[in-house]
Amino acid sequence: MQQRRPHSTVAVANGNGESREDRRLERRMAKERRGGGVKKLKRVKRSTKYRKSPWAWKSDPLFQMALLSFTLFSLVGVTIFRMFHHDTASSSALHTNHQSKEGEYNSDNAGGSLLSRLRGKKYIIPDSMERIGSKNRWYTELRQEYDTEILPKDDERSLKFVEAERKRQGIYKQSPHAQTPYDINNCPDHPPEGYPMQWPVLDVLHNWPTDDPTPPKHAEIHQGICIFDYRTEMHKANKYRHKEVPFIMRNDPAVART
Repeated sequence: MQQRRPHSTVAVANGNGESREDRRLERRMAKERRGGGVKKLKRVKRSTKYRKSPWAWKSDPLFQMALLSFTLFSLVGVTIFRMFHHDTASSSALHTNHQSKEGEYNSDNAGGSLLSRLRGKKYIIPDSMERIGSKNRWYTELRQEYDTEILPKDDERSLKFVEAERKRQGIYKQSPHAQTPYDINNCPDHPPEGYPMQWPVLDVLHNWPTDDPTPPKHAEIHQGICIFDYRTEMHKANKYRHKEVPFIMRNDPAVART
């Protein structure tokens, strides 16, 4: 009987003279003849990935970042556009209201504020303040009904009512003892020299004593301050205000509505 050392290439044979490699080959061929040539199964790793949802792209970080950037840029763009549009509308309205000499002022032509534009279709009470007055829904609906159906805003109607009340109460006239070199109801474009006219205090008190609240029967007073019409003489009032001298403004639609 032949033997071999470990890790040796010398074949070892048994008593019949057959090598170990021959016996392995015979056993393999016998299995194939018996139909036992079953292939060794491969180990397959279990897949841990689930089927992707059709909305999985929404959870993509890149998509979320792009959506956030687009939203921010849109908000900034809309806000800037509304601010510039409001400034342009306000400037044109002020220019029309203060510098127009031919037409009369009507507050219906004035544009809304930026806040009212951003609020959309919600009714905004005219001339209301942010933190003063009731902000309840029922009051807003009541004012909307009052302003649009019961007594809608009409500057001409308000001014006519004030003029009628002024005539009914009586209009003060200039005292013959207090004449001025200018007409207080039709003052020049620029303040005249010595404006406003002044009189001794004793003369004024003699005409209307301070302890008598009742207007004098003759309705004559000492007045040296010019009276301007808000609708047609706003340019004069601006010049007098620039010179920092007093004057009286009448026929303001916002005041007449009160």
